[in-house]
Amino acid sequence: MLSDEPIGVKSLAIKLTYAQSKFYPELLEEFNTALQMMEPEVLPAALKHIRGKMLKK
Repeated sequence: MLSDEPIGVKSLAIKLTYAQSKFYPELLEEFNTALQMMEPEVLPAALKHIRGKMLKK
């Protein structure tokens, strides 16, 4: 993700991506893979939270 975007925009982008891809199993699989590739140690708290919520779904 672009580093100059506000965290709220990034969180919303993750939520919207999930909402669009949940109807297509192949896209949902790619989405989950992308989330797993995000290293939680370097993410801000808000992105760690939304990443965790999306991975549980």
